[in-house]
Amino acid sequence: MAFSLPRFAKFWRLIAVTALILGLVLASSTWIHLEIPTLTGDYSVGRQEFLWTDPMRPEPRTQDLADHRQTGLVVWYPAESGTGSPAPYVPDLEAIKSGLLASGEFNSMEVAGLGWVRSHAFADAAVDSSADRYQLLVLSPGNATNVEFYGSLAEDLASNGYVVVGLNHPFQVTAMSLTDGSLAVYDTAADAGPVADKIAERVADVEFVLNKLGHEIAVGRFLDGRVDLSRVGVLGHSNGGLTAAEVCRASPAVTACMNIDGQAASGPFGTSGEPAPVGRPFMYLTKEAEIHPALAATFEQSGAGTFRVVIPAATHDQFADGPLFQPGLWPLDRTADRVQTVTRGFARAFFDELLAGRASSQQLAIVDAPTDVYLYGYPLGVNQPQ
Repeated sequence: MAFSLPRFAKFWRLIAVTALILGLVLASSTWIHLEIPTLTGDYSVGRQEFLWTDPMRPEPRTQDLADHRQTGLVVWYPAESGTGSPAPYVPDLEAIKSGLLASGEFNSMEVAGLGWVRSHAFADAAVDSSADRYQLLVLSPGNATNVEFYGSLAEDLASNGYVVVGLNHPFQVTAMSLTDGSLAVYDTAADAGPVADKIAERVADVEFVLNKLGHEIAVGRFLDGRVDLSRVGVLGHSNGGLTAAEVCRASPAVTACMNIDGQAASGPFGTSGEPAPVGRPFMYLTKEAEIHPALAATFEQSGAGTFRVVIPAATHDQFADGPLFQPGLWPLDRTADRVQTVTRGFARAFFDELLAGRASSQQLAIVDAPTDVYLYGYPLGVNQPQ
């Protein structure tokens, strides 16, 4: 026998103690990472939620033919410091947790963990009055992903002076409450359908929200009327990124759009099948270093104001918040932290130039990049950092 009984017992006690210490380290690491990364802007961040109904569109997924399409809004904005109360990461977690589980996207431990995530936002805070107007960004999330799960990006943009209106698209996000108290849970059957149909539904949601915002702002009911609709940006991840590209093409109200790692029949340019420029300033941020010749030609045709940013170390899910909350070897930054730093930085720089008038070529060149990043400004050779 290799060990006497006493030595054998000591050996397993050592293993048990080592496992306990490792577990405590991982638990500590997880606790520390259950927080939105530090904001880079000077503004405090407020947050409000709305649920708007479009009387012109029926909701095809409910049995009641009288039901109309609803869209959930999560709004992050520059706020007066010291107003509001600390906002939970998911504002109606108790109401939707059964839907999160039913969607198959979360297990019970993950749902419980959402309740421990700390954001930097303050619920119902007063809008900051130091500026007459703030530029508007509309954010569309990835497939089967609530827009709350992009709080790291949205809060950071709001801290830098943007109003970010995040959209929850019923039956395309994980789970959300409707006006009658029922839950709209992710429609798994829709995955078998054409992506173009799902994107078209999202585009209609965005256009409805933009139209209603115009009225709400005009009468001062939305953030004291301090939102500037003359220059609007749209951004999104995955299916939300494709939505941003299609909205840019379809809506004259939109100034610029950013697609974060969304590809379909037209690559990052949309769902039509033949890639074509969106006709507005456009940024595609992705993990894919290789590019098909037809897409490369479309980027060239898109001209000045078009950018492709490649983060080779990224994975698709790291553009959302989830990987930020996974256990890591604290205090070392992980790839997810670096990807978020780059995503935040390029979103700020791109929209700062297009909506706030700062020089894009300079702003993009100085984005904090704690991992390898490749920046292409089109036509190639133009707007390239030195």
